[in-house]
Amino acid sequence: MAVFPTIRVVSRIGSGLLSARVFGGRRQPIVLGSFAVAAPLVLVFTRFRSLPLLVVLLLLTGFAVQLTLSLSFTYVSEVVDSRVAATAVAFQTSIGLTGAFLAPIAGGIVVDQAGFDTAFLLAGILAIFAIAVAWVALESRS
Repeated sequence: MAVFPTIRVVSRIGSGLLSARVFGGRRQPIVLGSFAVAAPLVLVFTRFRSLPLLVVLLLLTGFAVQLTLSLSFTYVSEVVDSRVAATAVAFQTSIGLTGAFLAPIAGGIVVDQAGFDTAFLLAGILAIFAIAVAWVALESRS
């Protein structure tokens, strides 16, 4: 069970290193790449029945999602005016916490009403939407 938090730590450290060393401080490629990796993994998740393969897919998906989460607070504060950066981060935190509260409830309702395949299809569609948003997102000013 320690693998899952370890993946989170490695991903969060890795996103900063990738941003700084590979992309010259740019954040958008990390966010875009994160969703580009996570979307197909979420879409195919229910197609596999092998437990070891599911664990690997879960770890890869978690790694990809954590890449974005770790940079998001820095990214948001860099793309808004410095006078409202704290407010923007606070707003982002509020939206994130609301999503963290509501997503399991909504996901449970979808699974209950339509099944796991539909729930993961919807999650994959959301990830594809996130790719589109990341594609047009502003680049940080740092």
